[in-house]
Amino acid sequence: MNPLRPWGLALAFAPLLAQTPHASLEEEDKAFQSLKMLLNTPVITAARREQAVKEAHSTLRVFTASDLRVLGATTLAEALKLVAGLDVYFEYDQMKTSVGTRGLKGDLVSKRMLFLLDGRPMNLPVNGDFDFDMRLPLNFVKQVEIIRGPGSSLYGANAFLGIVNIRTQSPKNDGFFYDGAVGMRAGSFGERALDFSLAHRFSDDAAFAFWGTSSQADEYGILRKWYGSTLPATTADISEGYRLGDVRTNWSFKHLTFTGGVTSSGVDHNNKGQYTRDSAVATSQTREDALRSRFADLAYQRDFGKAWDLGLHAYFNVYVNDRLYSRGDITGSTPRNLLGKETLWGLQAQAQWKPKETFRLLFGGDYAVKASDNNQRTYLQNARTREAAIFVEAGWKPLPWLDAVAGGRYDRHSEFAGQFSPRASFIASFLREGRARISYATAFRAPTFTELFLTASKGLPLRPETIRTLEASLSYVFGGVKVSATAFDNRVKEQITYVTTALCYGNQADEVHSRGLEVEAEAVLAGRWRPFLAATLQNTGSDVPGDKYANQLVAAPRRKLAGGLMFRTVDWEAALTGAWIDHQRDGYFDPAFGNVSPTYLTLAGRIAWMPQPGWSFALTVKNMLDRRYYDKGHDPRFTDPADYRARNNEYPGRSFVGEVRWNW
Repeated sequence: MNPLRPWGLALAFAPLLAQTPHASLEEEDKAFQSLKMLLNTPVITAARREQAVKEAHSTLRVFTASDLRVLGATTLAEALKLVAGLDVYFEYDQMKTSVGTRGLKGDLVSKRMLFLLDGRPMNLPVNGDFDFDMRLPLNFVKQVEIIRGPGSSLYGANAFLGIVNIRTQSPKNDGFFYDGAVGMRAGSFGERALDFSLAHRFSDDAAFAFWGTSSQADEYGILRKWYGSTLPATTADISEGYRLGDVRTNWSFKHLTFTGGVTSSGVDHNNKGQYTRDSAVATSQTREDALRSRFADLAYQRDFGKAWDLGLHAYFNVYVNDRLYSRGDITGSTPRNLLGKETLWGLQAQAQWKPKETFRLLFGGDYAVKASDNNQRTYLQNARTREAAIFVEAGWKPLPWLDAVAGGRYDRHSEFAGQFSPRASFIASFLREGRARISYATAFRAPTFTELFLTASKGLPLRPETIRTLEASLSYVFGGVKVSATAFDNRVKEQITYVTTALCYGNQADEVHSRGLEVEAEAVLAGRWRPFLAATLQNTGSDVPGDKYANQLVAAPRRKLAGGLMFRTVDWEAALTGAWIDHQRDGYFDPAFGNVSPTYLTLAGRIAWMPQPGWSFALTVKNMLDRRYYDKGHDPRFTDPADYRARNNEYPGRSFVGEVRWNW
């Protein structure tokens, strides 16, 4: 089925719903905001309440909707690659894009990062992963807030290495530049996509928005570019590498906001390619993964005078993973279907008391229930856990130049004892535009369902992983340029690893550590130019050398340099971005292959033309150097099917994407 077809009817009626065309609600959309305005951008993730970027007691990176548009990012992964301290890689074993932070890998999936959508947890219960290959559409995103470092003192389990909070647009609170928009793009490897949005504000107290996205890419085109005439005949029926359909809505009335939606995504795993598990032989494994999800959440936010505000949030997620699986290399094997269902629902409540400008107190509680059912894996049938927590954090400004926060959270899990996660941080201002911060924080990662309920693991005293992080940072603003440097030291205890001799998961008592330095710079020049730079120097280690399972957590580049230049006027937008990665370590240490991949460099560019209000035409070029580098450092044209390392690749080569958009 063509995923573009469901939107045909909606697009046909879209002009009927349009209002009279009007200009942007914010004139600065035609030019970059000043650096001062960027530093005052409201964020909520660092403190679980609204504050300016410059006030955050965390290492924070923000991408606004306009940033994502100018950069030409069509996936969340493309934006995260530009962030200091983040290692974004494609994991062949899970067919997913995963993220590591500060030298510590997320394992096969991104289970050591907490992903939120408007504060709603998105990590799957079974394996702790987020969504499906991170192909979350970005057309409804207001901004993406990325925290590097522990966040369990406010968010609990899985805010281990960091937090990514995707905040959606709200027609009531944020306003919309236009009443509606339609965008279409097409490019190399059969990539094609369509998205649209409609919004209307009935009054100051009521508004609604509706978004839809459909996209897909043709893996067969990727295969042809790589292998040419060497493709086996069995790949002739490959038609799609991935596909995505997403519809969601937002309704606001006074202090209430309802958000809901459905998503369907799929990946075909055939013989070869970017989305492939097994080798080029005709008898290899073939499978198709489809993840369908639906969600709903209801939020209540109200201020009671100047001293009090209250927030309540109820959410419900359902994920259905449908996998058609067969192996032609097993005599007599027949296709079988694996159907897994995961649910996550929860309640959140918090209040803030601010009796005076120099003191504030935030406190609240969370409750969540996670469940799973799988028709093939007995240990995941009727699996369920419950989590409850209370948290408190106080902020105090005893002197005009000193700001301090301290607090903690106590989590109680149905499968293990309670866990306490404290945090303390101090910010000192100096020379007007300078800031120095020292922070201490701890976090934990709760075992996933697979780790807890695997048949051999069940009943074992599996404990959560813990991490202790120290940070020290300096930042200074020189006119229109901001420069910051952050030094970090991470110590991980009780790492959960797979014990091959016992066929179960257990805690590794030895220590895993990482330490390093992150340097970031950004500027706004003449309202048209916005350069940014992110450099990472880091070192990782483990007290269990040679253990490939224990070392899964230690897999990251020693050095990384990412940056870009964005340009913007009334009629034109342009961006050039790149990332240089030096010697990415492979956590699966194997003497036969080594554990370091070659250094690689990527470049991407985008240019857009807006000939008249409401219209834009854009061209994006990805991987401009056409260097097909791979996470494991091997050429994919291998002959040995046992060489799993050769299948973990990153980019298929240079690609072009054209886009046209109409706003009204």
